[in-house]
Amino acid sequence: MTVREDLSERAENLLKQRLPTARAVDEIDQKIADRLRELTELIKERPRVYARALRDGWGKEDLEALGIPEEVKVTIDGMSGTRRPRRSRSEKAAPAATGPALATGVDATPEPTAQQNGHEPVPDADRPW
Repeated sequence: MTVREDLSERAENLLKQRLPTARAVDEIDQKIADRLRELTELIKERPRVYARALRDGWGKEDLEALGIPEEVKVTIDGMSGTRRPRRSRSEKAAPAATGPALATGVDATPEPTAQQNGHEPVPDADRPW
């Protein structure tokens, strides 16, 4: 067996080992998409069914007393919607911008003066601008 054949065989074996987890993620994603589609249809249908209940003689107060509000807020317990990637240590250590710098995108770090850099200050009259 040549080096290339051996490399190809090892690579295929690695892929075969990892393929089931990729399929599992894909299956979950498909189930989520299916459930979201079903949920979207139900959310669209609910106001029509609620209106039909009102036409059938139920009052808003009666329905609320039964625990059926006019509108339903849909939330998923324990889920924020999307996961954010973890930040690296260097990102965690970076100071957060505050105040005007955050709003304008301007760097809030003051530039050192000429004296702090060890240079003599240049008089304004000598500056070309």
